[in-house]
Amino acid sequence: VLCCAVPAELQEMRAESKKLNDKKRDLERRIEEIKKRTRTDYGPHGEFRPAHGTCLTVDAGEYQYELCPFDRVTQKQGSRVVAELGKWQDDSWEGGRYGTMVYKGGQRCWSGPDRQTTVTVECGAAPAVHTVSEPEMCKYAMTFSTPAACTDADLKSASETLRVLREGASQSMAPNAAAKDEL
Repeated sequence: VLCCAVPAELQEMRAESKKLNDKKRDLERRIEEIKKRTRTDYGPHGEFRPAHGTCLTVDAGEYQYELCPFDRVTQKQGSRVVAELGKWQDDSWEGGRYGTMVYKGGQRCWSGPDRQTTVTVECGAAPAVHTVSEPEMCKYAMTFSTPAACTDADLKSASETLRVLREGASQSMAPNAAAKDEL
């Protein structure tokens, strides 16, 4: 009886060891992700942090382009990824400015370099990708708008535009003084 119980007990121990090793790998992966997020430059006041973990898609003909800020850019056809257009790296803000992101190290072109995407970041009311182009072979360009990119000057300009629009709307709704009531 003793000879047969040992292998079953050994199998249970191996299964438990595998579970613990899987848990350990998962925790190590999560720790690395947290470390990566703490190293990531989300802007001078962390204003771009909410964009991390989101993905935005824009249709451009037969392809869809997906920007996942602080992660990757992909080209899709339906649900299938056709090409990786670049990955976020620690130095991906171009020249330390917060107006241009460069995603490097994408999938290699069939006759050229690795794909790369330059993303111009603009002020906008809601996060969205507006344009996609390929100005050079294997080099893509996108325009991404987000409230995080808005400066005080942008907000003042938007407030002034809104004030002018409201004044125009109230003037067009005011009764015409020259009109007479014919009743």
